[in-house]
Amino acid sequence: MITVIGSIGFLVLLSFFKAPILLSIVLASILAGQLADLTVIETISSFNEGIKNGATIALNYGCIGAFAAGLAKSGVTSWACEHLAESHLIKQATQPKFIILLIILLASISSQNIIPIHIAFIPLIIPVMLHLMSQYQLDRRAVTCCVCFGLVVPYMTIPIGFGKIYINDVLFNNLHIFGIDTPELSIVKAMWIPALGMLFGLFIATFINYKKPRQYQHSEKLSKKIHTHIRPRKRTIVATLCILTITLALQIFTNSMVIGALIGFSLFTITGIINLKDSDDVFLLGIKMMANIAFIMIAAQGFAQVLSDSGQILPMIKTLGSTLTQHRNIGIFAILLAGLLITVGIGSSFSTVPIIASVFVPLALEMKLEPLSIITLIGTAGALGDACSPVSETTLAPSMALNADGQHDHFKDTIIPCFFHITLPLLISGWVAVVFMNR
Repeated sequence: MITVIGSIGFLVLLSFFKAPILLSIVLASILAGQLADLTVIETISSFNEGIKNGATIALNYGCIGAFAAGLAKSGVTSWACEHLAESHLIKQATQPKFIILLIILLASISSQNIIPIHIAFIPLIIPVMLHLMSQYQLDRRAVTCCVCFGLVVPYMTIPIGFGKIYINDVLFNNLHIFGIDTPELSIVKAMWIPALGMLFGLFIATFINYKKPRQYQHSEKLSKKIHTHIRPRKRTIVATLCILTITLALQIFTNSMVIGALIGFSLFTITGIINLKDSDDVFLLGIKMMANIAFIMIAAQGFAQVLSDSGQILPMIKTLGSTLTQHRNIGIFAILLAGLLITVGIGSSFSTVPIIASVFVPLALEMKLEPLSIITLIGTAGALGDACSPVSETTLAPSMALNADGQHDHFKDTIIPCFFHITLPLLISGWVAVVFMNR
């Protein structure tokens, strides 16, 4: 147990003191190996084996970044955000900050199910809207809570897009292994209370804790770099919308973000939105934009492999579970805490579920939990750390976009706010849901 708790705690501590995330992951991996009595060579070998699993992640993010750069080159997103700033919707609104937050929230939710482009929307709209946020003194901590809520809740509750992967391919498949029949069970019925808890936390963040104005310095240099200040031609706007539609359709049809993004970028070049001689530079610019997140996610796979090879995760889970079998309500809370701890370290809900399901599903059956409540328990435990892990794409992407002008801290302005307003309400409401389902 000390291996898991010690290495993850060390990672969080380094993040708190603003150490580079990539370096923090490597150091935490070395510490995990040492605590598990692995040699340095064995630790490095394990880490290297893990990062091989990140090749697909890197390719996905690189292609998404290239497509995002092509979309930015069209000037449509910049013009749309500038048009929004001058629109009656904002200027005549009694609470313009909440209109901005609502737009960001809807974009986040749509990116998971309706338009499954995941975090690709973040570098497209967030940096362009920084000037608007600063103008209305919008606290960016509220923005991170909206983004994290919008990225997590849809895949937990709606089996479409990324939700299909999490619910059907990951959660239900692991439950089927232990004979739990899920076709007759409603994921919405299982997860509505946890989702409501997160909604309550988001309400507290936006309407109470982060409602007060927060001043940010406006950077003219950044504004000139991001904003085109030129209205795109009607032909460009129409072509861009068509390319977006084709790209999204390809992503859904092929189930591949890489294919969709590459063909979308090619269409930007073919239609002349990106000049052929500039296409290589724009493509590389897009890759650079997402490279930091890609490398961090690759390193996180290495860290997860070291934790797995340490052989300490399953014993920790068994120790927690076996001692609490006779105390069902406390046992439920312990399972959720274990899921939180593992997800914070790994940074992926999709990777956490298979790890915890192998032990916690039999334990839940021994505790005589109903199948619907087991879905709630494992689904919540897997998602708990996603919105507060220093190495999760859910927190990294908004942090990097909001820090485009150097005024947003990853740990203090993203991790901590999202922990108290998204993760903690999810932990409490998930526990309440499982307990009350079995009364």
